[in-house]
Amino acid sequence: RATSLEKKQRALCEEKEMANTFRSVHRKRNLPPGDFPEIKKFCSIAKELDFTDFPRVDGSRLKNGKLVEALERAMSEDIPRLLESLPGLTAPGAAGIMVSNQVAGAVAEPDQVYK
Repeated sequence: RATSLEKKQRALCEEKEMANTFRSVHRKRNLPPGDFPEIKKFCSIAKELDFTDFPRVDGSRLKNGKLVEALERAMSEDIPRLLESLPGLTAPGAAGIMVSNQVAGAVAEPDQVYK
């Protein structure tokens, strides 16, 4: 008989649910769709893992969220500022990093990628 954690893991590992999760992270963090793994392969690997082996992302292990806040600040402020300081580069956009008027790592629009 499956526990509620096992049911939740199975639900998260379904391709449609994983696509929704990838889409949400893509939009929330303004990450290029090409930075995400191929959904079918990712789901097949994730189904074989035991999610209870992963450390929790809250509480004392992460200093009550302070490490997550520091990571979010680095991704939203520090890294874009660093990229802007490099010659020939601009901050990352929805399709990737601009390099000499060409987009590096350009991929299909998010709605085409996450189906």
